[in-house]
Amino acid sequence: MVLKFASVTAWEQANLLLQPALIRLVDNLRKHLEQSIDWQGQDWAVWPEATTEAEKQQVIELQQQLRHAEPDAAVALEHTLAQLPTPHPGYLLTSKQTGRQVSIDLWQLQFQVCFRNYPDLGVLQPEMLIETLRERDQHVEIDTDLLDEDGEVDWDALDRKAQQVVAHIFTHLGEANSV
Repeated sequence: MVLKFASVTAWEQANLLLQPALIRLVDNLRKHLEQSIDWQGQDWAVWPEATTEAEKQQVIELQQQLRHAEPDAAVALEHTLAQLPTPHPGYLLTSKQTGRQVSIDLWQLQFQVCFRNYPDLGVLQPEMLIETLRERDQHVEIDTDLLDEDGEVDWDALDRKAQQVVAHIFTHLGEANSV
């Protein structure tokens, strides 16, 4: 998915909002999962479309090596990793009681928080989420209500919107198709 911004200012505002939005989303997901008996969450890698299983395995192995590498070896590993496909993080929720599995792409939730007109992709099965993301290019409009009068992040407004997005997801988990 490609995000398209109306101006350089909008792009700068997005850069200001994206990381704080992700922080608030992860925290709010954590709070919901701690209160939920039925649902558990785990990280999920969303790979680019043409990534082979061999490439995925190579990236995973190199990332593991990188964690314990000496500085000189780390530079070579990082160079090799830069040449390979890079996944972005998604989030997989699984119901302990029903065996259901649904996907939530953290980037998509983050975009729902930061942008006014970003579509709600809802809760999807993992393969449906990947297919939906491949089909979209998106013009986005910054939600300027998340910025204060000085153009800085309004953390209270950001937290309220992140709470709303996460609450909406958990409210609609029961509507998702089971895997």
